[in-house]
Amino acid sequence: MKMHPLRHKRSAGFSLIELLVAMAIGLIVTIAITSVMVSFGNSRRTGTALNDANQSATYSGFVMDRYIRNAGSGFAQRSDEAFGCLINASEDSRVLLPRPGDYPPPFDGIPLVNRPRRLIPVLIEQGAAGAGGDVLTVMAGTSGMGEWPQAVTAATVTVNGLQLGNTLSWRGGDILLLADPTVPAGCLLGQVSNGFAGSLTSQLPFSGTPSAGSYYAAAGPTVSLSSFGAANDTLAIQLGNAAGNPPQLQMFGADAANATLQSFDLLREGADGLAPLADGVIEMRAIYGITSTTNALRTRENWADPGASPFTGAELNSGSAASRINLKQIVAVRVGMILRSSLRERDPIEQPGSVTLFSGLPGQRTRTFTPEEMHFRYRTVEMTIPLRNMLDEQP
Repeated sequence: MKMHPLRHKRSAGFSLIELLVAMAIGLIVTIAITSVMVSFGNSRRTGTALNDANQSATYSGFVMDRYIRNAGSGFAQRSDEAFGCLINASEDSRVLLPRPGDYPPPFDGIPLVNRPRRLIPVLIEQGAAGAGGDVLTVMAGTSGMGEWPQAVTAATVTVNGLQLGNTLSWRGGDILLLADPTVPAGCLLGQVSNGFAGSLTSQLPFSGTPSAGSYYAAAGPTVSLSSFGAANDTLAIQLGNAAGNPPQLQMFGADAANATLQSFDLLREGADGLAPLADGVIEMRAIYGITSTTNALRTRENWADPGASPFTGAELNSGSAASRINLKQIVAVRVGMILRSSLRERDPIEQPGSVTLFSGLPGQRTRTFTPEEMHFRYRTVEMTIPLRNMLDEQP
């Protein structure tokens, strides 16, 4: 048998050069895909941040619209007697108004002369929130049954109660405000006794001894129950109920440091009254829509700058006869907000270096962004909100 030597075949595969070329192509493809994915991820995060800012703008507008439209409910009908009275309010024997100390941030910039709160549908205090802009105070009653102030029978006000023509619209726990144009020292918050059910009877009982959650007080810092009812000028204004339907005595302002729209309940003590409403709001501004004293239709005719006389916060909050006339001219509020996205971009964004609110109107405000702020994206929103309870007010 003839034997042949064993032959070895060359192993199949890639050469070193082929491997290097394949790796280079794969690396290029990987870099391209990674770049696309990173770009897509950045776009998605940017879109999400902007959507969040848009949603915050929508929600903030809804909240502000609801409060401002309702401003003056329950007391605007008797503006000559009630507007501008200095509110005396206590809860559980603790004085709430006139406020004994500073308000919490961002409301701590309110000037000392304006810290006492007077009964006013809407008050704009320009720049009182510092970098966050203006502070907007809105007051309204929430009673659905008795939205018309009732005259108190003369010489019937005691520490136990008072007398009205009837008490049909009153219930236990209702919060009332005693106001009298002949008592310049102020008006006093009180509360109806729990369990009371209104009827044709004229006696309206008070809560009596202060207890947990009670706004009853026989005396406040500037007035007491004995200050009212000497004649037929005292009004009992029904503002709402302590059990789930309290009056809307709120302040609104933007906390620029935390980019949050905040509210503060004037009938709560300290930080208990502070509540965040929406994220992303770094500045809030407002101006008044006014009508003339001779306009019987009560339509808005002009805009007024809250930083210019006679519509400054100090002037409208003075309690003078002139301030009541000026307050009756306010029929709308234009609110503007600047919102910032939550995402900080690595590089400065190509966008205008400033934004303007109320362009061409009295009270126009421009915010110029710092180099650091240029790493964020911004949205602005403006809305005009009518004060429906002021539209029927007599000029």
